[in-house]
Order: sequence, then structure tokens, then C-alpha cells
Amino acid sequence: CRFRTMSSQGRLFVARLPWSVGKDALKSYFNKFGEVVDTHVVMDRNTGRSKGFGFVTFADKAASEKALTQSHQLEGRVLAVNPAKDEGMPRPSRRDMNTESTGASEQFSGFSNTNSTSQQ
Repeated sequence: CRFRTMSSQGRLFVARLPWSVGKDALKSYFNKFGEVVDTHVVMDRNTGRSKGFGFVTFADKAASEKALTQSHQLEGRVLAVNPAKDEGMPRPSRRDMNTESTGASEQFSGFSNTNSTSQQ
């Protein structure tokens, strides 16, 4: 399962990635520290190019801790590697957030109807 309990995994945030590095190259590089179960390179929606950062998830936390003790260089560029801060389930997309009912529209509709009746 992609989303194992995070206590048994180690997830890293990797910054300063060369634009040419994709998820396969990232996985290949970090495999020397332990089993990599997932990699993700964040892409720009408009250009389709890498934004220069991504995430690596190891099968166990010891592998991520080992990776944190090293300096990293990929394609001649020094990488910044840190523990990922948000290790929970993926956040909902903006589309999902916009369709959630907060009840505000119902309250506003009631307010509008009240005003239009009181003005007549």
C-alpha cells in the first residue's frame, strides 16, 4: 500500500533538483540508502517542467535517517535534503475543497431572501 503508517516510513523533502531529474532518476539515486517505495517530483502545470523539488519515501525510517547524514549531489548540483513536514495523507485538491459544503451558501441564501421580503 502506498500509504503505510508513517511511523514505519521515512519521507524526505528534496530541493534544488536539476530540471532534468524525474522520479525514476530520483529513485535510482536514493536507492543506495535503502528501499525507496515512492518518489514524486513536483511539476509546473503550465510548463510541464520540474519545479526543482520533490519527495522520496523510504520503506523504513532508518534509511531516511541514513540519507539525512550525507551530502547529496545529482547531475553536478548540490541538493538540499530535509525531513518532509507533512507526512499524512495527501491534501485534497483545490477542486475538492471548492465543492465541500460549508453551509455558508445556505446561510447567505436565507439572508438574501430575508432582505428582499423586508424591502417589499
